[in-house]
Amino acid sequence: MEKKRAISNTEEESSTQESSAKRKNTLSTDSEATVQLLSKTAKAIEQVLGTCEEVVKYDKLKQNVTKNPKSRYHVEQYKTHLTNIQMLTLKKYKQLCNDLKGNPQDA
Repeated sequence: MEKKRAISNTEEESSTQESSAKRKNTLSTDSEATVQLLSKTAKAIEQVLGTCEEVVKYDKLKQNVTKNPKSRYHVEQYKTHLTNIQMLTLKKYKQLCNDLKGNPQDA
């Protein structure tokens, strides 16, 4: 009797782990597909970098700063992330320039 319970418990655990993993995968693909950027800047960055979590995060931080312009926390978070976005954009620009010149180098 105890063996049957142990087997059924392990089966239930493995099935819940599989279903939660499937949910995580579908949620990530759904969220990526349905992301709608609100700011014009984020849309422009998306054209350069493509849709990635950095662009989505930038858009969220931009909205937070817009809603809370006096919040030191939100402003600092936005500025820090903006620096990261600028670096990614410059790397992409350098990569495109090198590709156009015919000098493919790792950026």
